[in-house]
This record gives sequence, structure tokens and C-alpha cells, in this order.
Amino acid sequence: HMIDNDVPRLLVLEDDCLLMHNFSTELSAILKELPEDFDVCFLGTAFNWDVQNYRSGFFGSQNKNEIVPDRRVYPIKGTHTADAYILSLKGAKKIYDAIVPFCLPIDYMMNPIFITEDVKSYWCYPGIVKQGSFSVYKSSAMRPL
Repeated sequence: HMIDNDVPRLLVLEDDCLLMHNFSTELSAILKELPEDFDVCFLGTAFNWDVQNYRSGFFGSQNKNEIVPDRRVYPIKGTHTADAYILSLKGAKKIYDAIVPFCLPIDYMMNPIFITEDVKSYWCYPGIVKQGSFSVYKSSAMRPL
């Protein structure tokens, strides 16, 4: 839909997202700071990852961010779960064109696409969306078997 209708930016939220206090104000500040040529910007707080401590695995080893006062948007390699993100039209085209065959959950599927399609990924910090399955909703996906 986004591609067919030339929607320039889209806010994607999972059905159990909890918006942080002053979400609208914070989102406006993030949009002002986000570079024009961004593809995707993750807004969540899952796993208590931040732009400074995400250093594990293939993507994490490429990230050397330090938290800066009054800064909200950081370039970063990799996804930050798919609970909440802003997607640009250019980013949607990159992901859509590369997503078939679809064989993993979307947040995992995005990672190889980010490599092959040179996706310009950003995280906001601190996050402005909390994943409900990590708190109030107690998703069965988050419970031990």
C-alpha cells in the first residue's frame, strides 16, 4: 500500500505497543533529527538495548555509538525488533523488493536485507515505545515452555 500510493513515511506499530509519555512530542523531535535519506528508524526499548550497549553479534560489532546529550537519533547497523519503527518510502521499496522468499520473522528477516540492500538504519534513544509482550500483556512467546 505504501509503495502503490507513494506514502513518504509510515509509522509501523505492533498491536501490543505501549506509547511512552509525550509520544507525539518525542516523535516530532525524532522526525526533525532524522536525516532525509533514512530508510528505517526504530523507536522501541526491547531487551533494554541502547545505541551504546548493542555490541554483540555481526551487527553489534560494527556499532561504535556513544550516547550524546540532547541527541535522539543514531545510525546503527541492524534492527531493534519490529515492534515500532518509522519506514521511509525508499526503505519500504528496498525491503519489499528483497523480502521474497520470506522465511523468518520480520525483525530477523530485515537483517540480511539491511546488508544486501544497504539499508540506512537508525535507532532513537531513549526509545519512545515499549513492547507490551515484555510487560503488561505477558505474551506466550515470552514465557518459558
